[in-house]
Amino acid sequence: MPVVGIGIRKIEASRNELSERGMGVGQSPHVKDMKKTKIDALGAEGLEISYEYVFDYKGADRKKLIANITFSGEAVYLPEKGDDLEELLAKWKKEKRVPSKIFVPVVNTIIRRCVSRALVLAEDLNLPPPINIPIVRIEKKKKDVEAG
Repeated sequence: MPVVGIGIRKIEASRNELSERGMGVGQSPHVKDMKKTKIDALGAEGLEISYEYVFDYKGADRKKLIANITFSGEAVYLPEKGDDLEELLAKWKKEKRVPSKIFVPVVNTIIRRCVSRALVLAEDLNLPPPINIPIVRIEKKKKDVEAG
C-alpha cells in the first residue's frame, strides 16, 4: 500500500443548534498541501500530504449550520518505482491538484481513519451518524400465491 502513515493533528467538533428533521450531512476531504519528506524507517523519500476532512450538518434548508466535525492531519505516501517526486511536487505547486494515482489511496485512507472517529463524535453530540449505518429488519414472509 503506498500510504505508509497517517496522523490526526487536530479534531474540532461543535454543535450550534438542536438537531432538526430533514437535516443533511455533507462530507468534504481536502488536500491542503504536499511536500517531500524522509521516511527514515524505510530509508526512502515520500510525500507528506496535509489534509482537512469536514463533516457539516446543515438544516433542512441546507443553509443553516447545525454542527461541524473537522479533522486535520497528514498522510505519508511512498511513491511507486518510477514516480518522479520533483515532477509530482511541481504539478502540485502549479495546479494544486493531486494525481489520481496518489489521491485515491490517500483519500481512502483518510476516510477510513476519520469516519470511524466522526461516528463517535456525532453520537457524543447527539447528532445522527455521518454515514448510513446498516439496519437489520425482520421482514414478514410473503405468502406463496398459486396460479389458478
